[in-house]
Amino acid sequence: MSTTSQKKTKQQKKEEKHAKSKEKQAQKDDKRRCKKLKPCIVQNKKVYTVAIEIFGKNMMTEKEVRSLCSQICQCYSLNQRVFFPVNLVISNYKKIADNLDSGHKRWDIRCVDIPLLNDPDISFVYLSADADDVLIDPDPTVFYVIGGLVDRNRLAGVVQNYCLNRDVRSVRLPLKEHCVLSSSCVLTCDQVFGILVTYFWCKDWKQALKENIPQRKVVKWL
Repeated sequence: MSTTSQKKTKQQKKEEKHAKSKEKQAQKDDKRRCKKLKPCIVQNKKVYTVAIEIFGKNMMTEKEVRSLCSQICQCYSLNQRVFFPVNLVISNYKKIADNLDSGHKRWDIRCVDIPLLNDPDISFVYLSADADDVLIDPDPTVFYVIGGLVDRNRLAGVVQNYCLNRDVRSVRLPLKEHCVLSSSCVLTCDQVFGILVTYFWCKDWKQALKENIPQRKVVKWL
């Protein structure tokens, strides 16, 4: 065997050893993470349900679809860390399944291939920045639906129009009651999700808003 072949073999063995070591460490990290999460989930049964309903991919650019996937990942990650986790649902799942990281298949979430509107057995309400009604006291029996759409403010009122055209109830977060924003009241999916899960345990809208709205967007708090 040539010296070159021996070097390649040694290098391959080194890489294999490194890969196995990395895999073992990842497994240890997963076990450690599970141990940390179990007390949280045992102590606090998942009472509320939040759904992210995916709108048509044809309404978004490739960059916007990637951004939406990233926001969904942020929502899942946050739900694993909060003291009061929720039941997380992704509806119209097939529209974005191919764009999500393959690891999402192991997530503790419920994925459905239809809009929630097509399920007669559930009660739900859409969150829309343009809604007239304000969300004051969330109901554990209701699904709170976040519109899964990133449009960089190109499609103003799209969620509210969706609700009006289908006679679906919509509510807005109490932003105007607690702060003055420098721009639109439209927030990202992960920001809305963060506000909801924070409120579910602290029961204080102002605190929930302060912890999840970037300070640069706030002119003043009321």
